[in-house]
Amino acid sequence: MRLIDLNEENASEYANFLGADIAENLERTYFRGMVAIDDTEEPVAGMVWEMINLEGEDPTESHIPWIAVKDMAAGEEMLKAYGEKIAEEGSKRSTAAVYTKKNSPEIQILKQFGFPMKLTEGDHITVHLSELSQMPLLKSRKIAENVKPLSEMTQRTYRRTIQKLVSKKRTGLCRDISELPRSWFENDISCYCEDEDGVTGMILLHKTPSGKLEIKLMFTFGKDKKETAMQLQYMIRQVVVSAEEMYSPETEFVVERHNETSLLLSEKLFPRGFGRPVYVGERKEEE
Repeated sequence: MRLIDLNEENASEYANFLGADIAENLERTYFRGMVAIDDTEEPVAGMVWEMINLEGEDPTESHIPWIAVKDMAAGEEMLKAYGEKIAEEGSKRSTAAVYTKKNSPEIQILKQFGFPMKLTEGDHITVHLSELSQMPLLKSRKIAENVKPLSEMTQRTYRRTIQKLVSKKRTGLCRDISELPRSWFENDISCYCEDEDGVTGMILLHKTPSGKLEIKLMFTFGKDKKETAMQLQYMIRQVVVSAEEMYSPETEFVVERHNETSLLLSEKLFPRGFGRPVYVGERKEEE
C-alpha cells in the first residue's frame, strides 16, 4: 500500500474513484487530497479536504467534504498522514461533513481518529430548474433594468468587484475567488445589479462536471433589508429566466445554506427544500 498526494496534475488519473465533481476541486488553491493505492495500483482509500484561513488573523482550519475507504488499514494510514499534513499548515481544528451510511467504513475511520460523527440535515439543498420556474417571484418574467447577465460586465468592473468582496470578506463559498478565472462561473446565467454608484449585487453560479449548477456567491450592498431582498429577488429572476433558455427543466441547482442570508433565502424560496442527510463531526488539533 502506498499513499499519493493529489493535485491538479494527477487528479484526473483518479477521477473515476473520486468522482468528477470532487476531483475538479483539486485544481483550486486551498484544496488538498490523497489516495492510498494497493499493489495493483488501484485506489483503496482517498480523501479531499480544504484548508481554511491560511491567510489572515483567524485560526487555520481544515474541512473534509469527501472520504472513501475500501480498506481499513489503508484508511488508518491515510488519516495518520492527514493529521501530519494539516499540522504542517497550522490547522487548529478539523471538521468533516460526509454523505454516507451510518455504519460505513468512512464513519468508522473518522470516529476512530477523533471525529464524533452525528447525523444531521445537510446545508445543501438541490432543486430542479422546473421547481425554480414555479416560484412566486417568477409569476412576472420582467427583468429589472438594472439587473444584467455577468457576460455584460466589463473585465475591469469584474476585477474591482471581486477585490471589494475580498476586502469585505464576502466571498461566499469561494475563498479563492480572487484566483479563480472568470470563466469558472457561468457568465450567461450569473448576474449582477448596479446603480449610478456601481455594482450593488451579484449571483455567481458554477457548472460542475456532472452538470449541476451551484450557487457559489450571492450578495447585495442594499441600504436596508427591504432593498436587499428586492435586489436578490430581481437577480434570482434573471438567473432562472436565463437558465430556462439554456438548460433542461431537469437541471439541478444546488444552494448551500452557509450563512444567515442564504438560510433565510432558502427558506423563503424553497419552503419544501430539505438538506440531504449528512454525518458531521469535528476535532481539535494538537497545538
